Amino acid sequence: MLVKSTAFTALTALLTGSLVLSGCGQQATESLAAPASTALQAQAGTGLCADFAEIKVGPYIYQNNVWGKDKASSYNQCLQERTVGGKRQIGWNWNWPGSDPSVFSYPEIIFGYKPWSGGASTDARLPLKISAMGSITMNYDVEMTASGGYNLAPEVWITNSNRTGTVNPEDISAEIMFWMDKSGASRPYGDNLGNVTIDGQTYDVYSGIITDSSGSTTRSWRINTYDSRNKQRSASLRLDKFIRDSVTRGIANGNHYVSTIEFGNEVTGGKGNTWIKRYGIQLGNATTTPKPPVTPPVNPPKPPVTPPVAGGACKVTYTVSSQWNVGATVDIAITNMGKSAINGWNLAFTFPGNQKITQFWSGAASQSGKNVTIKNASFNGNIAPGGRQTTGFNLSYSGSNQKPSGFKLNGKACS
Repeated sequence: MLVKSTAFTALTALLTGSLVLSGCGQQATESLAAPASTALQAQAGTGLCADFAEIKVGPYIYQNNVWGKDKASSYNQCLQERTVGGKRQIGWNWNWPGSDPSVFSYPEIIFGYKPWSGGASTDARLPLKISAMGSITMNYDVEMTASGGYNLAPEVWITNSNRTGTVNPEDISAEIMFWMDKSGASRPYGDNLGNVTIDGQTYDVYSGIITDSSGSTTRSWRINTYDSRNKQRSASLRLDKFIRDSVTRGIANGNHYVSTIEFGNEVTGGKGNTWIKRYGIQLGNATTTPKPPVTPPVNPPKPPVTPPVAGGACKVTYTVSSQWNVGATVDIAITNMGKSAINGWNLAFTFPGNQKITQFWSGAASQSGKNVTIKNASFNGNIAPGGRQTTGFNLSYSGSNQKPSGFKLNGKACS
């Protein structure tokens, strides 16, 4: 997404009534004209039509983002609300005459800290360092009717630092978009880098450098787009897998930070109506920053001994969740099949080929030749009887990527 560099002040408003539209699921029409003020439109029940109007729901900000409005001679775009089965649903509608492939607007949901608008993060866990992140899952389900040019495009903003508060677009290093549905002549920005399959869906990967000189200073950042080959208006996206794929490809920096997670429609022209039937972001366990060392006591206690694991009392599931011609993402689940809890674990195995771990999470991985050892992180070392813990990594390879065998947990073989 190309974004307007001029900082804006978002208008926050509260809906006070149900909406009166042309019908459930119908696309927006010319009758959805923007009223003179937010208060008037809320009273009239026609949606929040003020530029950058907002509805706040917990850590999520629904925003009527019209960043490209200066490229249009006229437009109508509103937030909207309805009740279905006793549950509140929020969405947006738009009507942008003409067409502009560089995007008129992006009505959206914001989660985290957005460097374009500043302010506090909506969730204290963001910004989150990429090398320390666990799973990041976006669950959504939308009802959408549209004509003209648009896409359904979640995205993530990556920044050099974890600073928040001020407007700071200069800190942006990358933007990662996920095109889940699209219509019109627009194509992702940049060069095609091939494709990747993640959780059973194949995406064409594009990347390029954007330079923005519209403001007082010139700034540049990389934009990566994962263009889904299948329409996905309802999905559970593991955003962390896409981010790690970008790191492995060298088009994102693992030492940078996930600052914003967004979800919306990029509009390049035409009319449309979107209802958010389900939406949520789940952040899994992430590696925490180690605390500084403390001076040990004169008679330090003996460290706890990692208990052995009985042979066959553990099960390891090794899953290649995504793979491309020179790399892959691997998820590992360790299940305690025994009758006693496991308090601390080391998992060892041997690669059959030339695989090399390039990044890991939810544990500390070390590799010597083909031999790999993964030690638990601080948060996933305990495995109750019948329970399981997970870890994972990215790897590079050439030729074939065969799965290892002969897994050992704390020195004992697992099934």
